[in-house]
Amino acid sequence: MRQGKWELVVLVDGTPLAEYQIEGRTVVAAPPGKEFTVEARYFGSEMHQTSLFIDEKSTTARKLIDGTATTTFAHTTNTFAGWNKFESGQVIQSPFVFESTATQEANSCEWCAEDNTDWSRNVITLRAYGGVREVIQHDAPEAGHAPDLRRAGAVSEKELIKGGFSSSAGAGSQKTFRAPFTWRAGMSQVGQLPGDPLQAEVTIYYRDNLFLARKGIEGLKWDETAGSSSSGSGLRPETAARQAKRPRNEKPVTIDLTGSDDEDADGYGGSGGVLLD
Repeated sequence: MRQGKWELVVLVDGTPLAEYQIEGRTVVAAPPGKEFTVEARYFGSEMHQTSLFIDEKSTTARKLIDGTATTTFAHTTNTFAGWNKFESGQVIQSPFVFESTATQEANSCEWCAEDNTDWSRNVITLRAYGGVREVIQHDAPEAGHAPDLRRAGAVSEKELIKGGFSSSAGAGSQKTFRAPFTWRAGMSQVGQLPGDPLQAEVTIYYRDNLFLARKGIEGLKWDETAGSSSSGSGLRPETAARQAKRPRNEKPVTIDLTGSDDEDADGYGGSGGVLLD
């Protein structure tokens, strides 16, 4: 997703997810159960502090961008790899993971023709704030942040389609731990501009194949006889014709098969800013 001087990329296993344009928005195909990372890339020559939000929940402390190459860690790409929490002198990271949203009611397609897409959910937002070079006056640890790790509640099958979302981002069970990075006196970083002005905002939405199928993308369609999406099916390729049942006692037709058809903001895994007194 490229907007102005910023690019936002969602990756699974190091590979960018496929992107689609739906109703003027960029949507990635999110595979439920997979961990993911988000990269923010800057192609300008200014300084910024960046924050990443998933469904308006802040994921970690701000990360720093320096397009002037004049600070100690002059990164122009930030990688957001999970929810960071600072606790008891450690940084605890839980990876981002796409979760299947629970379903509560039987499958029905009487509402499939309705088009009431809810764009308030399943959105990844990068916000970039103006920055200025500042020199660290005394040793201090990186700034901490406690993200909101509450998972999305159960949503009915009807709302999965009509609402326009079918998976949500949660925290993976695997945790990693490290000590906070210490900024040393004399180092330089990107500090806040007075007034902390928001200078750019980039959004990208994530939906699984259930949503994409309803939009006619990827050659998939919703099969109303296939059952709940949470059962792992519910989707069939449009080109896959159903096999007709053969009446009992009827001999099978012989078919000739002989023919063929043609990194982090501070460089140490930290989240950027220094915690100043």
